[in-house]
Amino acid sequence: MSSLCRLDVAKLPEDLQKNVLMMTLRLTSNPPTISPGNYFNVDRSLLTSIVCSLTTYLIILVQFRDSE
Repeated sequence: MSSLCRLDVAKLPEDLQKNVLMMTLRLTSNPPTISPGNYFNVDRSLLTSIVCSLTTYLIILVQFRDSE
């Protein structure tokens, strides 16, 4: 999506300019997500939460290993 924002649309034909601008607007207002079975959404916030939880768990494991 960031490459779409940096695209120089002035060099493109007018109808293609409109399409690119509409697509960037749709992506920024409603980012794509994965929804397995419509039970939950896999998006940036879920991935960030998972990475934070794993990091916390690894820090705790390292602390217990050092105490032995």
